[in-house]
Amino acid sequence: MRTAVKNFGIERFKNNCSRATEGFNHVLIQFHEKHQYLTELKHRKSLEIKAKGEQALKEAGLRATSHIFKAADIMQATRGLAAAKGRAAIIKASDIASATKGRYKCQIITKLNLKAEENRCLPSPSSILEK
Repeated sequence: MRTAVKNFGIERFKNNCSRATEGFNHVLIQFHEKHQYLTELKHRKSLEIKAKGEQALKEAGLRATSHIFKAADIMQATRGLAAAKGRAAIIKASDIASATKGRYKCQIITKLNLKAEENRCLPSPSSILEK
């Protein structure tokens, strides 16, 4: 009887061990499949992020280039306006200078004529200006 009980226990243990091993293998396979899925998902997402980043850099480069061209156009227009204003300012300054020069010339001639009258000698204003 002892041998029969012993053999029954051994057989039952063997059956349980094989089923436990199959269950453990099943769990390992499930974990392995999940790990592979997550690895592939990680790889796909990293490729998507990389593609989006490259696209964003490309678009930013295009926007920056268009802003540079726009700034260059504005700078060119500003230079043109400044040059036109500068020419106008030079013309205006020369007009003011010649008007001022003529006014001072008249004032000098008038003063010289007054001094000449005081001294009773009348030199010509043009001869004094030439000196």
